Amino acid sequence: MNHKSNAALLEPNGGINYFALNLAAGYIPNPVEFKPMKHPDPYLTSKKKNRWDFTLFGGISSMPYPKPGQAPMYGINIVRSFQVARILALTGGAELEVNGRAKKLMEQYYPDYDHSYLRGSLQFGVEFLMGKTIFSVQLGVYVWREFVEKDDIYQRYNLFYNIFDNIYAGISFKSYRNFADYLSLRLTYSID
Repeated sequence: MNHKSNAALLEPNGGINYFALNLAAGYIPNPVEFKPMKHPDPYLTSKKKNRWDFTLFGGISSMPYPKPGQAPMYGINIVRSFQVARILALTGGAELEVNGRAKKLMEQYYPDYDHSYLRGSLQFGVEFLMGKTIFSVQLGVYVWREFVEKDDIYQRYNLFYNIFDNIYAGISFKSYRNFADYLSLRLTYSID
């Protein structure tokens, strides 16, 4: 399944989903000779890493038709990561989001609707550990939100890079099923 979308940068949309069958072939003109290792694999002798990640994030989401515009989205995220294989970790965490789109919708369409536009969710996912780069996929479930506009379940895709010691910077993409929500910048402090 392939998905094409503008990531809701101009207007929320469902994108285009289509099936595809891909076929690839590779040819190596000068094959690489793999020599046996003379020392044990350091992964096999080292302790697996478990981390706490504390993240601040912020982005801009589009307002729905008929009143297009932009709304700020920002919040904090805490994730616990458990390494289970050489390049794989399982994650669990929580997120508190200030949803600017919900705030604008309440102001425009429900001025007497006096509820919070904060959202709390629990997240579960998997990380792919690739040296200084981490790619993660999370499934989030809202456990608290007073203004409901979309599904109770969402996906988040994160790409982080270790820029200095315990500091990571990256981007994140949030969507509901096949509907793009918003793209955010993230700054993470990680503790082993």
